[in-house]
Amino acid sequence: MHVGLETGMNTCMFAESQCLELGLNPGMGSIHFDNIANAILAIFQVMTLEGWADLCYELQDSMGLLHMIYFVFLILLGPYFAVQLFLVILSANCADIGDSQEKVAMKEDLKRKSQNAARYRKSASKSTSLFAITMQKLERFAKSETLMNTVLFFIFINTVCMALEGVCTFEKNERCYELKGALEVLNVIFCVVFGIEFLIKIVGLGPRQFIQDPVNLLDVVIVVASLVELPSVLDAIACYMAAPEDSWTSQDVRLPTDVRDEYLSDHTIKMLTVKRAFNEDGKIVVNPLSYYACEGSGGVLIVLRAFRLVV
Repeated sequence: MHVGLETGMNTCMFAESQCLELGLNPGMGSIHFDNIANAILAIFQVMTLEGWADLCYELQDSMGLLHMIYFVFLILLGPYFAVQLFLVILSANCADIGDSQEKVAMKEDLKRKSQNAARYRKSASKSTSLFAITMQKLERFAKSETLMNTVLFFIFINTVCMALEGVCTFEKNERCYELKGALEVLNVIFCVVFGIEFLIKIVGLGPRQFIQDPVNLLDVVIVVASLVELPSVLDAIACYMAAPEDSWTSQDVRLPTDVRDEYLSDHTIKMLTVKRAFNEDGKIVVNPLSYYACEGSGGVLIVLRAFRLVV
């Protein structure tokens, strides 16, 4: 598709399959959408708000009025975010310049204070409190990017595990219970990781500084919910990983449902009750439907952890 200088990019008669080239593309033939490189150049010109209207009109003449919508969205979204990004970078650079000047003054002040402190330490006791040093290191670690990135990594893995919850069904894949059991084991690991993060922050920052960040309050909810849910997670792991036994052939399993029994008919309750296992030629075969009774981690808790990625 070429851009014409006068009547538009290309012009097509109604119901015709071929377009007629009416002139060179604008910008000495460089502004067009025939390939990615020149299309990027054309989009850049539009985002600079220089001559974008002419380009829009030419495209309308050759392709139709509806193509104006593309330019409208490009103008509304592109330059706005580009200007905002430029202002953020400019503001950050100015702040860095100001910070560098302040850092020079602070270094001189710290140097003077350190000299005074060195003279004081010579006359004071040389013994340093191990507890105070530990608390200082713990506070720095609680505020560090290392802890934040580590927790975000586990949150990302937790989100991936959430996506894997529905990747297989028990009645279609006989090894699905192993995947479900592994996900529950990972859920225990996540509980431990988030619990350790909570302890590091509450001890390192102190209760007053800890509650000032709303994200930390969400951590409290996640940790408390994880501890409440932990017994059911352990039961689910034991259920998924249990080895088949001969007694399973005489056991019935009630499949879970969100509807209370008083609202279910006797026929429905009977349909929801299945054998835990079958004896086929002397071999215990687990009924795949029985694994649905292995209630594990709740979806709400996993969603709360995943929500940490965006807060």
